[in-house]
Amino acid sequence: MSLGFALRVIYVLQMQDHPHHLEPVMDSAVHVDWARSIAQGESFPPFADRPFFRAPFYIWFLAAVSRLFGDSLLIPRLVQCLFGAATIALVHHIGRIAFDVRAARIAATIAATYWVLIYFDGELLIPSLIVPLNLLAIALTLRLVGSAPPRRLVLAGLVWGISAIARPNVLLFVPFVALWLLWQKRARWQQGFLPALIFLLACLAPILPITAYNTFVQDDFVLVSSQGGVNFWIGNNPDSNGVFAIVPGTREGWWTGYYDTIALAEQAEGRELRASEVSRHYASRAWAFILGEPAQSIPLLWRKLKLFFTAFEYGNNENITFFAHRFSVVPFFSIGFGVLAPLGLLGLLLCLRRGSELFPLWGFFFVYTASVVAFFVSARFRVPILPVLMVFAGHALAWSWDRLRSRDLLRLLFGAAFVLMLGSWSLARAPSRAETDGSGHLQLAQARAREDGIAAAIPHLRRAHELSPDHVSVLLKLGMAEQRLGNEAEALRLLERALVLAPLRTDALDVLLNLHFHAGRPERTEALATDYIASLARNGIEQAPEIPWFHLGRSRAARGEVDEAVRALEEALERDGRSLRSAALLGDLHLAGGDWVQAEAAFERAFASLDIALEETRLPFETRVYRGLVASLWQQGSREAACTRASFWLRSRPDVPAARQLHAQACADESSR
Repeated sequence: MSLGFALRVIYVLQMQDHPHHLEPVMDSAVHVDWARSIAQGESFPPFADRPFFRAPFYIWFLAAVSRLFGDSLLIPRLVQCLFGAATIALVHHIGRIAFDVRAARIAATIAATYWVLIYFDGELLIPSLIVPLNLLAIALTLRLVGSAPPRRLVLAGLVWGISAIARPNVLLFVPFVALWLLWQKRARWQQGFLPALIFLLACLAPILPITAYNTFVQDDFVLVSSQGGVNFWIGNNPDSNGVFAIVPGTREGWWTGYYDTIALAEQAEGRELRASEVSRHYASRAWAFILGEPAQSIPLLWRKLKLFFTAFEYGNNENITFFAHRFSVVPFFSIGFGVLAPLGLLGLLLCLRRGSELFPLWGFFFVYTASVVAFFVSARFRVPILPVLMVFAGHALAWSWDRLRSRDLLRLLFGAAFVLMLGSWSLARAPSRAETDGSGHLQLAQARAREDGIAAAIPHLRRAHELSPDHVSVLLKLGMAEQRLGNEAEALRLLERALVLAPLRTDALDVLLNLHFHAGRPERTEALATDYIASLARNGIEQAPEIPWFHLGRSRAARGEVDEAVRALEEALERDGRSLRSAALLGDLHLAGGDWVQAEAAFERAFASLDIALEETRLPFETRVYRGLVASLWQQGSREAACTRASFWLRSRPDVPAARQLHAQACADESSR
């Protein structure tokens, strides 16, 4: 345990050179921002009026650490090193319960040095918390074999419930535990009902307050979190590859993807949706695909199962293999999944005769694996089964030593052949080094750009393009970088290539249309937007983001075709009612045309969307929206309302000169105007 804790601390300290540890991205960034809001006693604006989108327990942990120790991102990572030490101790404990001290020691040694567990103990992500919680729940459930007193049933149920409010996947296993409790009393099955009921009620105890908050405070029935339907659609749609965590038709980026997902669902349903309704919308689409397109859905399910047992760690926040090995020496001392999985599965097969006794161990493995494969595969979703495989691997290695000592060479040979064949298959399915390094250099380029500007990112982008010439995201980011460096021809070539490879990739389209527009080519912008809209119709796609309609509107506005521009922007807002840029431009057009009422309505719509603007664009949009809103109110004679708006902006942005200027103008006496 000491070795494992030391390796984790060394790893975390070495990873301080990794840009993402200083400036978290994607899920980590959302977790940090959300936790900081809670620590400061504030609501988190994107989720303030909705039920929990993501299970909150890990966020509460981060908030508690922030409240106690300040805003450092190092402290929670060091605390998570203690969680890692607890994981090692629990692996040892379960190994002793299930097998013997030799298996326990081997399993604990693997857990102490296994690089993927170490990696996630250093990330601001949920696995660092749910892995020890799940192991504690399994250990407590193993103690329910035979006749268990009520306190043991309550304790086991409570821990499963706490784990569920960190990640709800485990709820799929809980009913099987209840059935297992009934099975143990099958000779007198009536006696099994009370233990099963006590266990289930204890499991619900931590969950029901979350459900009550969602239902009675946010007025939307959601058991724990509302992201399940979206994730189910991500992993079960015609465009899914079983790995990428992107909703079809949405843009890259956590928040852009989040809001695009809501906008597409509301567009399809023709009304504003609650969070639970968004989830049900995507879940129903996923089931329609699974049941209605078996020729596609069954091969996709089989692909995800194979991906789950592939010796590669698919990261949906970053390329974890690339970054862990680039910034730390610790991962080089670990075995990989291509060794762990076959050893663990051999150990599982060897103990099948003890099926009922060890059900909490092997049952969790199968049910949790199924819960991941049903959605989509990534390293952080696979992490909870790794310690279970380690326990079985410890048993397999202890068994192999016994076979060797007793010279039972035939069974030892069969076991070795199983491990070698499965391991070879798993390793052979892993992506090439060039492919994985290409995505790693792309992510490193994005981090360098945030730190030191685009010039620092270019070498990594070009290296990524060299390694993965047809990687759409590489083409997109390199195209954007070349455009900022003034290499317009090269930027166009890269972006057009990205659209050829992914014709419905909206982020590539957005960048390409922006490039043409700012280069003074509104006709080309309009032509590409029109072609894209036509391609949507040809492909039978009705739900699409506002991107082509926004660009169509502003290109027509630039040519003076105001009525046509207004119609295009209204269509954009039909597609996405939260489109800040479409609402702001529509307000500008109405204001310029002297239609003060319509201008006010458009700017009010834009004002309601300011909270979701990215930080780098928020202030320019704020200035534009407040000025337009105050001007339209003033022109209608609503001068008190205009002053109120300007005053509100000044209170929220006292250091912004534009806010002070607008307030002085809007709130001055009429005689001074």
